[in-house]
Amino acid sequence: MAQEYRVGLFWKMIYGLIMAGIAVLLINLIATRAQDNKSVYIFILSPAIMLFALFINLIIRKVVITNTAIIYKNIFRNKRVAIVDILGYRAKQKYVSLETNSGEKLIIRNFNDYYRSEDLFKWIKGNFTDLDKIEYAAREKMILQDESIGDSEPERKENIDKAKLEALGYNLFGFMMPFIAIVAQQSYVMVFIGIACPVGGLYILSRSQHIVKFFNEGDKSSYPAIGFGFMFLVASVLMAALIDNHVLNFLPILFPALLIAVVLFIFLYKNGLDRSVKNINTQIAAIAITSMAYGFGLNVLVNQVFDYSKPVMYQSSVIDAYITKGKGGTHYYFKIAAWPGQIENQSESVTRQQYLSLPLGTSVEVYQKKGLFHAPWYYVVLPETTPPAPAGSGNGNSPGPR
Repeated sequence: MAQEYRVGLFWKMIYGLIMAGIAVLLINLIATRAQDNKSVYIFILSPAIMLFALFINLIIRKVVITNTAIIYKNIFRNKRVAIVDILGYRAKQKYVSLETNSGEKLIIRNFNDYYRSEDLFKWIKGNFTDLDKIEYAAREKMILQDESIGDSEPERKENIDKAKLEALGYNLFGFMMPFIAIVAQQSYVMVFIGIACPVGGLYILSRSQHIVKFFNEGDKSSYPAIGFGFMFLVASVLMAALIDNHVLNFLPILFPALLIAVVLFIFLYKNGLDRSVKNINTQIAAIAITSMAYGFGLNVLVNQVFDYSKPVMYQSSVIDAYITKGKGGTHYYFKIAAWPGQIENQSESVTRQQYLSLPLGTSVEVYQKKGLFHAPWYYVVLPETTPPAPAGSGNGNSPGPR
């Protein structure tokens, strides 16, 4: 007797609510804009068709298990695979892939959406081989036979376990770096972190006897990796470089940034790739992006921290003030008038007290420096302020549009 698995009621309700919300937006768009602009109908045609197709697919989508085959059906396809042809399965977070002896795959997407998906997976697990588990065991055995990481199997296992602990510690340290960057808010601190911590990661790679990799593919790889922590470190450096950025011309920074990126890419490509997996393109792409981000972020900071040129002072003034609000809270800004040699006005982040206390037209001092890489940058010195009277006292001190 065939066993049928359809999308559960809970997920039908969730997806249905999302679709209903989108439908309401489309109807509202027609009601408010269609009379003035007939092209609105053309604009909403594609999302309306897609919405209808998704709704039908929600009803049709199902998995059917018979005595001889597994059938996966949705609005776009109806695929049938004979049970005797199935070599094994691979279970991922969002889907389960059944692979046949001929290399064909039946991928059941959004696996957890199905009612009694636990029973379905239990049946798959009980009838087919976990291919990832088999391949992982084979790679683990291959590593333990690698004489370059130890003279005996117990020694190799000890070295692998030690490398895994080092990689885990580095990744945890790297994960904390964005929070340290927020607390520190000092360019020289981030330059030290941006140089010392990645160098530490490269040292782990070079001394691990090729056990530690930069990036692996999760359960497909038997090697520990430091890419997670490394990329958090790079994100911290890049965040510090871009937040409160005062570089006036980035072009002189690009060459030294590219130079560092190329050197880092070559090192990671040579020492950090996990070549035990068939497809290494994802790893190469991750290494390339990380290298470019690191080279740019670090050089923006170095351009300022190691700039010992004499600052040139210019007089400017506050010509506008505005507030932005988001998940990070409320942020206050002054628009500083362009000073001699500059064409565009510049935005300057200020405190709430400065925003409330300093009126438009306030004179400010702008100090411009050459930059280590001849990429000019500046910093603004605002007049000292006194705490404003409490907001709401009829004195205009409530933060808002000026």
